[in-house]
Amino acid sequence: MMPGHVSPRDLDAVLISHAHLDHVGAVPLLLVSGAPKIFATESTVRQAEVLLKDMLKLSGYFLPFTDAEVLKFVRATQRVNYGERIRIKDAEIEFIDAGHIPGSAQIVVNADKTLLYSGDFTSVKTRLLDGCDDPGSGFDVVVTESTYALEAHLPRKVLEDNVVELA
Repeated sequence: MMPGHVSPRDLDAVLISHAHLDHVGAVPLLLVSGAPKIFATESTVRQAEVLLKDMLKLSGYFLPFTDAEVLKFVRATQRVNYGERIRIKDAEIEFIDAGHIPGSAQIVVNADKTLLYSGDFTSVKTRLLDGCDDPGSGFDVVVTESTYALEAHLPRKVLEDNVVELA
């Protein structure tokens, strides 16, 4: 998550796209020696708290942070609603529904250039979520999740039927 040479004290902000540990798992580490501003949706903070505490429990507490930093994370994180615009120095930030899990966000940063960070997203409507909101176009930079970019997935209905059949 962080290059080893970047100090938490040097960060202007941390923008969290969603609660999965590959996106939030090291954030409490930043609170061991610093106090960067952290921004996320309410749902992301609530889910991340559960996942981080579970990660500590399962690790046997052999991580470079403790429950204290998880609590600091929960208390310090500023909640952002979809469509709400916040300012961080000369940048305007907007969180847009990513449709991945409840609270997940694509993040648009408008400064000298316009950047879209997609995080993990899905455009497919499911029983739980409607799929992502359209972040627009014309970005100077797009940083996108691409783990399954070349994978062909079965239709959602087929997957759901398979789960029901196995149950």
